[in-house]
Amino acid sequence: MRKVYQSAGKDTCGYIPFMILMEELDRTNSIITNYLKVAKPEPFQLAIVSMDDVMNDCVQLMRPLASYSNVIIDYENKEPFYVNGDEAHLKQAIMNVIKNGIESISNQGTIKIDLNADHFKNAVEISIKDNGKGMTPEQLKQIGLPFYTTKTKGTGLGSMVTNKIIRELNGSIEYVSEINKGTTVKIVFPLRNK
Repeated sequence: MRKVYQSAGKDTCGYIPFMILMEELDRTNSIITNYLKVAKPEPFQLAIVSMDDVMNDCVQLMRPLASYSNVIIDYENKEPFYVNGDEAHLKQAIMNVIKNGIESISNQGTIKIDLNADHFKNAVEISIKDNGKGMTPEQLKQIGLPFYTTKTKGTGLGSMVTNKIIRELNGSIEYVSEINKGTTVKIVFPLRNK
């Protein structure tokens, strides 16, 4: 049996290193999944959902990718603010925003997540802020459009699906960014009683 020795490029036996292979498989799977969601979206299973539970699950699921990328995710548990939504779709949208933030950080950095309720506006507000490469005003105008991406290995479908999910769940999403300083994504949903 042949042993595979990993190195920075190809290994000594001419095989692609295992981690790169796994990353490419994940990326391919993500692209196919996003195409399918655009072509044939799944129906929502609406329920009253705790946003703190959703955020905790998203943070825990994204921590391995963050650690691998030398990024810290900073989130503290909050009160269980409730929204009317589809838990699986909410997680997909929020994890996509967190993933984009992680991928925008080239060396090491932080994703700061805040979850608050604005009782005057009767809304739950989620803020996801990274200290990555940021975007120009022109790039910001394109976010969410089909096939527009600022990544070298992106399709643009992730942001499009994210924006679509949030808007179909009666939410709003706003991007604020500055080159070399980072991006803040603000997501707002109507607040619900349990």
